[in-house]
Parts: sequence; C-alpha cells; structure tokens
Amino acid sequence: MAEAAASAAAVCPACGRPPGSTLACLACGRLLEEGEGVDHFARLGAPRSPRLDRAALEASYMRLSRLLHPDFQGGEGEESLERANRGSALLNEAWSVLTDDQARLEYLLELIDPG
Repeated sequence: MAEAAASAAAVCPACGRPPGSTLACLACGRLLEEGEGVDHFARLGAPRSPRLDRAALEASYMRLSRLLHPDFQGGEGEESLERANRGSALLNEAWSVLTDDQARLEYLLELIDPG
C-alpha cells in the first residue's frame, strides 16, 4: 500500500510537479509509466476513502480520459500509443469500481486486508 501512495506522490519527470495520477501528469499532460502495486484511487488521484467527492473524481476522470485517449497519441509513436491503450483500460476499470458504491467499499476492504 505504501508503494502505491509513494507512486502517486512522485514528481512528473517532464515538469517536476506532482502528477495527480499514476497514469498521466495532470499538470503537463505527459503519459506516465505506472509501476506495480498501484490502486484505483491513485490512478484517479483520489484519497482512499469509502466516500469520495464525485465531482472531483469525475473532473479527474475526464481530464485523464482526454490525455490517455489513443486517438490523441497518433504522432507520438507506437510506444506512446500502447501506453495510452493500457492507461485508458486501467482508467476505465478504476472509474467503474470507484463510482459504484458497493464495488468501491469491497475494493477498499480488499486493499486494507488482502487475506
């Protein structure tokens, strides 16, 4: 769990600011390579909590979905396109879990006690 928190708090290699997500920097738009052990909360830049600010979560999702959408990665090369495809899939999975109250609570319990 600490690894996910540390990954979310890292600085962007392009602009040096906190990225706000493990998938892309919300400050400069650079796509990031996500490490192991990252959770859905870190992907959307949300606190690990049973209650979330839905408006803030949606704003983060919309910004990230635009940054990660493969249609906007055409001129950046195959590696960037693959990163965008992976990131989009992870973002959509995170959104699906975190916006469903029951799924979010079950996911949070699993993070707290994986056994």
